[in-house]
Amino acid sequence: MKYCFKVTKLISESHERPLSLVESVGVRLHRLMCPQCDNFGKNCESLSQMMKQFAQQSDNDEPNQK
Repeated sequence: MKYCFKVTKLISESHERPLSLVESVGVRLHRLMCPQCDNFGKNCESLSQMMKQFAQQSDNDEPNQK
């Protein structure tokens, strides 16, 4: 459980910075063994994609200001 906290923190950080090789491998190995952390990672990825789509849509919806 303590390691899950560390892994979920690294998953969240991976959306803001590249993880080191050791961090990345550790997260991947843990996610293979822990379905809860794997679900958390999938949910974070889905949320990140939705936010990117929303930002693109918002940019396209803004009227041109001149």
